[in-house]
Amino acid sequence: MTADPAQTPPSTATIEGGIAALETAVTVAALAVVVNRLTAASGALRASTGDLGWGRAVRDVTRALTSLQPGVSARLQRAVMRGAELGASHALAPLPAGWNPDEDPTLAGVFATVDNTVRLAARSAAREIAALPAGDTAAADQILGRVDSRARIAAVTVTHRSVAAGFEQASSAAGKSRMWVSERNSCLGCLAYSGQIAPPGGIFKGRLTYGKRVLPWTVHGITGPPAHPSCRCHQQLANADMADGLSREAARSVAKGWSEYDSLPERLRAADALIASLPALPASVIETARRDVERGGFTTPTVPQTRRRG
Repeated sequence: MTADPAQTPPSTATIEGGIAALETAVTVAALAVVVNRLTAASGALRASTGDLGWGRAVRDVTRALTSLQPGVSARLQRAVMRGAELGASHALAPLPAGWNPDEDPTLAGVFATVDNTVRLAARSAAREIAALPAGDTAAADQILGRVDSRARIAAVTVTHRSVAAGFEQASSAAGKSRMWVSERNSCLGCLAYSGQIAPPGGIFKGRLTYGKRVLPWTVHGITGPPAHPSCRCHQQLANADMADGLSREAARSVAKGWSEYDSLPERLRAADALIASLPALPASVIETARRDVERGGFTTPTVPQTRRRG
């Protein structure tokens, strides 16, 4: 496949929509066994009546959880090339011949650990459920939810990393620079990367964050997103004007306290530090941030439900 040089790069909305659709498909396929087992466990506990019925249900559930063979890794591996091809399409370039996604360290790490992680989480859940008082289905659902969460984090990580890896390989082979794009409610680390540009075949600079602590694996630079589990950042072909806009938008998110991954004290500290750096933001935004820091809370603590322009 040869990319058409006259093609217009896809918009942010198009890229995010494509990745979101892939993430949903990958998650459904990869977690089928896990979700079925957890749904059955929750249903059995809810259907039980009396102490005797609860006891029987708990025995069945703990046996099912203890014997769970997730099979998540193999299903995720089958989705990697789909993600890589999607990333290459965003770069308007083909994947290099002979590229092997198995060589990506982030993907390899997930494949090597996810099944055991989910298996251990299921066994831990079995022990916790066995210790619950009869009829406490709310607590049981919370416990089962943690098993589901472990598997979903792996699916999200693999989806986004496979897309990023494909984008990196295709853009580098074509001699194109790439740009980091974070969501407006990203963590303080990812917000600092939004708008940053990496050269063809190069990496993004290290130690960037609006927060107090730098992610240790970014100290010497980072190839690209995801920067952490559950990270939904992506990359686009570099555009200097758009990069400046992304950086300003990220600074605005810090001033507004929109991160959904950091504590209130950490968001307030970041806003305070941002104000001191005299950012290129509207005076009204800076003044609102200053008042918010002084009173210890943000005026608009969550991102308004509008899509970013692509």
